[in-house]
Amino acid sequence: MIRLKDSKGIRPFRTTLELTANPIWYAVQALPTLSQPENDNVISWFASYYSNTLANYIATVHPRIQQVISQWKAQGGNASTLYSNLEKNAELKNILLQETPWVLEADNETEQKQRLSLLFDMNRAAGQRETALRHLLDLQTPDGGWGWFKGMYPSQEITLYILKGMSQLTELNAVEYNQQEKEMQMKALKFVDKQIQSDYEALQKIKNWQKNEISPLEIEYLFVRSNYRDIPELGSAREAIRYYTNLAEKQWDKQSIHGKGEIGWLMWRNGNKEIAGKIITWLRKTASTSPDKGMYWANNRSRANAFASPIDTHCLLMAFFNEVSPDKQETDRMKQWLLNQKQTQNWKSVPATVNAIYTLLLTGSNWLDTANTCTAQWGKQTYSTTSGELATGYLKVTISDEKATSSEGTSISIRKEGSAPAWGAVYEQYFQNINEVKKQKGVLNVEKLLFVETNNGTERQLRPVTPDEPLSVGDKVVVRLVVRTDREMDYVFLKDLRAGCFEPADQLSGSIYRDGVWYYQSPTDVSENFFFERLPQGTFVLEYAVYVSRTGEYAGGISTIQCLYAPEFVSHTEGNIIKVD
Repeated sequence: MIRLKDSKGIRPFRTTLELTANPIWYAVQALPTLSQPENDNVISWFASYYSNTLANYIATVHPRIQQVISQWKAQGGNASTLYSNLEKNAELKNILLQETPWVLEADNETEQKQRLSLLFDMNRAAGQRETALRHLLDLQTPDGGWGWFKGMYPSQEITLYILKGMSQLTELNAVEYNQQEKEMQMKALKFVDKQIQSDYEALQKIKNWQKNEISPLEIEYLFVRSNYRDIPELGSAREAIRYYTNLAEKQWDKQSIHGKGEIGWLMWRNGNKEIAGKIITWLRKTASTSPDKGMYWANNRSRANAFASPIDTHCLLMAFFNEVSPDKQETDRMKQWLLNQKQTQNWKSVPATVNAIYTLLLTGSNWLDTANTCTAQWGKQTYSTTSGELATGYLKVTISDEKATSSEGTSISIRKEGSAPAWGAVYEQYFQNINEVKKQKGVLNVEKLLFVETNNGTERQLRPVTPDEPLSVGDKVVVRLVVRTDREMDYVFLKDLRAGCFEPADQLSGSIYRDGVWYYQSPTDVSENFFFERLPQGTFVLEYAVYVSRTGEYAGGISTIQCLYAPEFVSHTEGNIIKVD
C-alpha cells in the first residue's frame, strides 16, 4: 500500500504511476548495441566477434525473443517501447533532455533499440562475425599476441582477454571453432606461456624472490590457461605455472573479489576442493542480500582493470557458484542484482554486457516465459499490466490534481503475480513555497551545507552558516553538496538552486575530476548544474563558491538530484531562509 502526501501548504499538480511487469525484456533491448566497430582496434573487433556469436546463440535458444521483437517492429519504428530511457517520461524529469549533454546518447540508444530486428538476421550476423575474425587474424602478431592497434607491441593482458572470451563461448556451447580459429588460439597460448616463463625467470633474479606476492595478471593467466586443458602448455613454462599456482593457493585471501573467484574456480578444476570450498564459503559469508537488490557483493566496484568490471566479476561469481555449489534460489537472487544494474545504466556494447544478458536469460529460472502480472488498485479504479506494452508489461497512469486531492487518489495498492522481479514507481508533483519544502531522501540523495570562508593569513577556514550568525555582503560562501548512492547510475543530473543574494565566483562551464568522478559543471542565472555521465556507488562531495551581493531575506533554494535514465531515483534537500545583514 502506498500512501500519497497530505500536507498543508501543498497544491497537488499531477500524480503518475509506473509499473513494469517483466523488466527482463529491457535487458533484451540492450542486445543491438552490437554494431560494426567504430575504431580499428583489436578490442573493438573482438567485441563484435564475441557479441554476434553469443547474441545469435541466445536468439536460437530463445525463439520467443525474435517473435516479440517482430511484434514491436510492427507497432511502428517509433513505438515507445523502442525509445531510449533518456527520452521517455520527459514530464517527470527536472530538466529537458535538450538542456543536457546527453542528447546524442538518447538518439543512439533509440536507434540501437530500433535495429533489434537486424540483430536476428542470421546471414548478416554470420557475415559480421566473419569480418571480425579476419581482422583478429590480421591483427595477431607472428609470435601469437595481440596489441591494442596494429603495429603496437603485443600485450599479455589483451591476449588473455581474447583467449578468455573465446573459452567462454565454448563453455556456453555457443560456438564450434573451425581449424583457423583453433590455430589462432594455439598461437596465442604459446605467446602467454612464453610471457609467464619470462616473468618467472626475471623474478628469480630478484633478492628474496621466494617471498613474492602473486599479481592479478598472473592469476588471470592461471585461470585462462586452465580453460585450455586440451592444449598442453610449453614444457619450459610448467615450472612457472606450478610456482604461481602454489602462490595462488596460499594467498587467495589477500586477493580482490574477482581474484578470489578466479582462484576458487582454478582450485576446483585442479581438484583442490578444500580451497575452493573455503573461497565459496567466504563469498557466501560476505555477500549482501536484500529484497530490492538481490544477492551481491557491496565492495564489487569498478577498478583500474578495464577487463574486470563489476558486471564481469558478478557473472564470474555466478558461474563459479553454478558449477561448484548450484542453488536455483541463490542464482535468481544474483540475477536480480544484474537486472537492477540495467534499471539505472545504459549498457554499452562490451562483452561484459552480453555476458550479463546471457546470465539473465539462460541461468536460474526462466524469467522470459514467466507470466508476471501486476495489478494496481487506485481508489475505485483497477489497472493491470496485461493491458500494458507487449512483453515488458509497461503501464503508465496519470491523474490530475483534482483527483489527487480527493479520497479516491490518496492511496494505491499493488498486487504482483509471478516469480520474476517487477519494477514500479509513483511520482507526486506539486506546488509549494520553496522555503517550506521538506527533505526527500532515497537510495540516491543529496545533502546541502553552507560555509563562510575566511582566511587568518596562514590558512583557509570554514565556518558553518547558522541562523544565529547572519551573512554579510561580500562574504565568500562555499556551497558543499554531499551525494550518496547505493548503486551505480548513468546520466545523473544535480541542480542546486542558488539564493537570490548569491553570485557564483566562477561563471565558466567545464569538466571537473574529483574524488574519482568526472562531471560537467554549468552555472546558470539561478542555479548550479552538475551532469554525471556515470556516478559510481558511494559518497561524493562537490563544492563551489559564491559571493553575497545584497542584503535582505531570501529563500535558500533546494538541491535536486535525479537519474535521468531511471527518473524514479530522485530526491531533494529541504527549503530554508537565508538572512543577510
